[in-house]
Amino acid sequence: QTLATFVSFSKQALDDIDGFGNFLDSTLIWSLERKAEQEIISGDGTGTHLPGLLTTAVAYDTSILSGGGYWNSIDVLGAAAVQLSEVGYSPDFAVISPRRWFKMISLRSTTGEYVLNDPRTATGERAYSLQILPSPAITGDAFLVGDSSKAIIRQRESTSVALSYEHASNWTSNLVTALAEERFGIQTLRPDAFVTGNLSSSPATQG
Repeated sequence: QTLATFVSFSKQALDDIDGFGNFLDSTLIWSLERKAEQEIISGDGTGTHLPGLLTTAVAYDTSILSGGGYWNSIDVLGAAAVQLSEVGYSPDFAVISPRRWFKMISLRSTTGEYVLNDPRTATGERAYSLQILPSPAITGDAFLVGDSSKAIIRQRESTSVALSYEHASNWTSNLVTALAEERFGIQTLRPDAFVTGNLSSSPATQG
C-alpha cells in the first residue's frame, strides 16, 4: 500500500525560512513514519490498511502462568516468549505502550528494589532476553511478542517528498503543498510466530 501525508504552506514561507527542508523532515516525514509504524503493528487489513502483526498474531496462552503464586506484567512477556519457544520459534522482541513500559521499569519488589535496572542508571530496554519496543501504535495493556525473522517489510518505494503549486486553490492562494509518501507491505511468513494478549490476563496473583 501507499502511505501518504501532506501539508500546505505559503510560497513566502518556502522562500523566506532557512532550513525549510529540516522543518518538513521534522513534521511531514515524522508523521509518515508514525503512520507506517501504526500499520505495521496494528493495521486491521481492511481497505487500504495493511494486515498488522497484532491482527494476525495468535492469542496468548494464559495457562503458562497458572498454578498460583506472584507474577507481574514483565513475567507475562516471558510467558509469551515461552509459548513461542515451545513450538520452535526464537522470540526476540516485545512491543508495549510507552506508558506500560514506564510502569515496568518503575516496578519495585516488596523490599523496595527496582525489579529491572535502577532508572537512575541507563535502563536497558530488555526483559527475558526480549528487546522491548515501546510504541504509541499499541495502547493500554496490550502487547505483542514475536520472532522478528518471521516477518519481512517489502519496501517498493522509499520515502519521497514532492511539491505542488497546482493542488486545489494553491495557484490563486499563493500556497504550496508538500506531499510525502512511501509504498511498502509487510509479509508475515508465520503468523503463529507472534503472540498478542493483555498484560493483566493470567490466572494468578498479579503484581
